[in-house]
Amino acid sequence: LKLQFLYFIGAGSMPMMLQPVRMLSRVCLQAQVRMNNRYHGGVPGKHDIAVKERDRVLSSLRMLCTRSSSVRAELKALICESQEDIVINKVEYFFETYSFSEKEMSKLRQVAESSEELLEEFYNIFADWFYRHEAPRYSDMHRPWEWYPKARYMRRRIYFHAGPTNSGKTHDSLERMMKARNGVYCAPLKLLAAQVCEKVNNAGVPCELVIGDEVIFNGSGEFISCTVEMCPIDETVDVGIIDEVQMIGDKERGWAWTRALLGLPAREIHLCGEPRAIPVIKKLLRCTGEEDSLKILWHERLVPLKITEPLSGDLRKVERGDCVVCFSRKQVFNIKQQIEELRPGMKVNIVYGALPHEVREAQTNAFNKVGDGENSVLVATDAIAFGLNLNIRRIIFTTVSKYTQGDMRNLTHAHVLQIGGRAGRANCAFADCGYVTTLHNRDSAYVRKAFEQGAGELIQRAGLIPTADILGVYWNLHQDLKSYYDLLSLFIKEVETEENFFVCDMTRQMLPIAEMMEGLSFPIQEKIVISFVPWNDRKDEGAKLLRTWLEYHDREEKVPVGFDPPPAGTLLADLEQRFKWTECYGWLAMRFPMTFCYFDQCKLIKDHIVKLMKAELSRSDQDWKEVHQSISITDMTRDPSMKPIQDRRLVDVDAETAKQ
Repeated sequence: LKLQFLYFIGAGSMPMMLQPVRMLSRVCLQAQVRMNNRYHGGVPGKHDIAVKERDRVLSSLRMLCTRSSSVRAELKALICESQEDIVINKVEYFFETYSFSEKEMSKLRQVAESSEELLEEFYNIFADWFYRHEAPRYSDMHRPWEWYPKARYMRRRIYFHAGPTNSGKTHDSLERMMKARNGVYCAPLKLLAAQVCEKVNNAGVPCELVIGDEVIFNGSGEFISCTVEMCPIDETVDVGIIDEVQMIGDKERGWAWTRALLGLPAREIHLCGEPRAIPVIKKLLRCTGEEDSLKILWHERLVPLKITEPLSGDLRKVERGDCVVCFSRKQVFNIKQQIEELRPGMKVNIVYGALPHEVREAQTNAFNKVGDGENSVLVATDAIAFGLNLNIRRIIFTTVSKYTQGDMRNLTHAHVLQIGGRAGRANCAFADCGYVTTLHNRDSAYVRKAFEQGAGELIQRAGLIPTADILGVYWNLHQDLKSYYDLLSLFIKEVETEENFFVCDMTRQMLPIAEMMEGLSFPIQEKIVISFVPWNDRKDEGAKLLRTWLEYHDREEKVPVGFDPPPAGTLLADLEQRFKWTECYGWLAMRFPMTFCYFDQCKLIKDHIVKLMKAELSRSDQDWKEVHQSISITDMTRDPSMKPIQDRRLVDVDAETAKQ
């Protein structure tokens, strides 16, 4: 009957039809009451009086649940739900479907005169119903679009800007956003979020920057540029932009794009990405009832791209405006040093993932001066793959394999196209044509094949990760478990989802953090939140620091930062490590400000580290060699994939070796 009514009123999804269904049910109920009164001659009997008393008690309860903010807060905590709309829907559904037993009604009538006692009795009944009937379905991750009722109540218009790199997808979307009253831009990288924030502000539109560990205000909250993990799903906006949407299929971060697509309450959503993401986007919008609102806008590349002959392993052939791409931090420094030795006078800037986005921006800005005649080249990892505005004339792949997931693997065609497409961007210094080549002859055929065959396999499934609410419900269903680590381990083992989704890898980050919280007694809800902290420092020193922070938090004491500002001359690897610590402290301070209360001190240390790193990377060639003489030079004429595994680890020389 519900499905027939859904089709009849043309609602896009079940939540959209709940209000008309409730109205219809009330009309039917009133008609039934009138019929009963007419049948009994309009004279109420004992049964009618009992029904009236029952309706009075339940009506009073229903009113308390929907109108009292304190009651709603209690219910939110009771079922581990953070969104008020979902709580109200659950309560409404409960009253419409639940049949109170005579024993339950008797208890409710006995305490009806005391609101406090009435609510206490109702909480017990409601919790028992929820955890017997609703919780198992709620925690199985089979209908994730129902996690976001605010978005489901809206009629969203979806625009998919499909095309290759440098085709104006993001530019057109930003132009549309800046004409709206408010909007949000979701970026795959902090640096890209910062660049867009700066661009929007320079256009005269006040925009805030929101990243995991920091919020930078610029005078208005109407427009936000954020990392996709920080996408706001609680506030309605006119225009939302989700960039690089093909990342929805990523095995580790795909959940963030799924959350943004399903949960962003924007009247107009612009998706920017590769055409291979269209199938999964259509599937997800079919689930939400929004497939008919999808409009695909095709974009063509603005600057032509050509594949040129390889460099035969000779770095002397590197020219002004080139970007040499490798896939480890160690190789970045090796290539940098070799170019400086082989091409004296050439300025070499570097970009890799471990650099703070402020330092990356300083390096990219220095490289972009190539447009003013500077003799500069860039050595970078695939951190440049996503949307950074760089004056790159030619991309040079040093290899077509990358150490990932414990093994050396060839780059996917999509990854080759994404990186190669950074050459010859519109409105940059080399806007006439971009070029792509390889350092070694053996890799040239693979790159040509990637550009000839295209991105390859279509994306069919979207990533998911359990919300804090789901893990809270799961904990209440498994009270026999001893720790959060046991809970998360069991969840990873048992969790299932439907065919359009997959569960992202939780063993690399969430599970180690959960293990680190063993023996600590703060509430499970806090442990769930902390397990999402972006902590990837596996060294003993870092693990000990995080454990110390959590022990202070467990005792409800103020958590000290735990380390001093590093002195000048500190090794770059140590600066990077301490910068990550400051980011994690800031992330925790944003969520637990009562205990992680030294955010300002942490921010000063963070800024100091950025200053040291900028100075370190701007040293002269001779100074660099003297300070970093312990870094060995790899012979780049040999295939890195043929080296032993221990030599290919993405780690740096340790401090003791450097001192020696």
